[in-house]
Amino acid sequence: MSSRCPLHLPLELRVSPPHATHVILPMILVAMLLAWPAPAGAQTAEVPERGRIAATFGVGLWPELGDIQSLAGDSFDEAGFAFDLAFHWPVGRLGRATVLAGGNIGGSFHGSNIPGVEEGEDLQASAVYLVPSVKIAFGAPGGRRLYLDAGVGYYGAAIDEMEDDCFFSCDIYEYYDDDGLGGYVGLSADFPFGNRVGGFRLTTSAQAHFIDFDDPVELDDNATLGGPIYTLQVGVAWGP
Repeated sequence: MSSRCPLHLPLELRVSPPHATHVILPMILVAMLLAWPAPAGAQTAEVPERGRIAATFGVGLWPELGDIQSLAGDSFDEAGFAFDLAFHWPVGRLGRATVLAGGNIGGSFHGSNIPGVEEGEDLQASAVYLVPSVKIAFGAPGGRRLYLDAGVGYYGAAIDEMEDDCFFSCDIYEYYDDDGLGGYVGLSADFPFGNRVGGFRLTTSAQAHFIDFDDPVELDDNATLGGPIYTLQVGVAWGP
């Protein structure tokens, strides 16, 4: 059950200095991936190209959300839980690289210590996306592989308060809801488990999502939410 509530909370937008760490962290991840040695003895030349499915989970960093702060000093968590489901199939070649096309479904979910006005529960914020995307794959199918990722599609943002201690049916009080067109760029890499070629593999990803939501959050100065939203994730992949 969901209902729309006005955000009559003493909130303000706090302007923070540039978040340099959110640029450095993906760069560190890239360096680690490039330096990771390939599995010894892996034979990948005979593995054919096929579709790739990946499920990853990790940390979402939303600097602009973290800048929203109540007059009492309460704020949203800049770091939250992120997940991504990706489905891609080979569609062509780009030099020695393979081009895969498909899509991503995911989101980043953040808590706060800002109490809501309905149940007194802390407000929660989320950003979700459904994005057609492409991956450019470097490396032989079935073995260690590096991907350059990009996509453009639907993004939605919400701020709400959820009833505590509920399972099958919950009262959800909506304070903010907006959507728009956005996109992301990223880097991901697959690593076989041991000397095994093909099948399930360890995968890692770093993404930067860019979106500006038009509707103002009902703050004193009608601030708006936007990106970038950074995600650092790890999971499993199946396919080339």
